[in-house]
Amino acid sequence: MKYKCKKSFCVDRYDEDGFLIENSSIVIDEGKAYELDESGHMMIGGQDHVHIDAVDYGSWLEITKKHFEEYFELLKVE
Repeated sequence: MKYKCKKSFCVDRYDEDGFLIENSSIVIDEGKAYELDESGHMMIGGQDHVHIDAVDYGSWLEITKKHFEEYFELLKVE
């Protein structure tokens, strides 16, 4: 399922292996589309996190389920 960011927010930056990059963050922009990975694959989070992959570029994000519900909404299929 695809979701859209409904308000911008900042997250810590991680490298491609899931290691935290100290003193570095990225902004997740409002309107960016992500696809929910329901396979259970996690790089950094635990059971209370979700893993989402960017639709239009090769990045991924793991945030708490609470933040996912706060910052994302289901994209309507037309």
